[in-house]
Amino acid sequence: MTAPSDESVHTGRDTYRYLRAGMVVVIVMLFAAIFIDSVPTDCWQGSISAYYYTAARNVFVATLCCLGIMLIVYKGSNDTEDVLLNLAGTLAFFVAFVPVSIPEAAGCRQVLPTAAEKSKPTIARGTCIPFPIYGWVGKERNVNSVPHLRAI
Repeated sequence: MTAPSDESVHTGRDTYRYLRAGMVVVIVMLFAAIFIDSVPTDCWQGSISAYYYTAARNVFVATLCCLGIMLIVYKGSNDTEDVLLNLAGTLAFFVAFVPVSIPEAAGCRQVLPTAAEKSKPTIARGTCIPFPIYGWVGKERNVNSVPHLRAI
């Protein structure tokens, strides 16, 4: 068996260095989104998972998915550490896509509408609309008023 070349050792080290730096950048991005969301309203949630229901939701989900991928890709120094990193990465997706119940913080109103507040589905600007509906592109319409869209 041949010894690894000096270049491949440096490439491996650089990869892990970039992976660890990427984790730090993603976490800083999450805390910046939370800070930007909470400071103007002076409304801090009770847990980090509660930010799923605020304007920081997209950054929260993206951060957890990105961290999950990074934890799965990161190779542990032994088999036990590698299995635990893979488990943590998998559970990060679970935390991202299965939110906690809506928190009841005193004085804090959630930014995102609840299911009860969403009464009728609409086709909004910028959405992907089937090609044959030329006259409807770019207009907000009630889906139920278009007979051939009800089945979609």
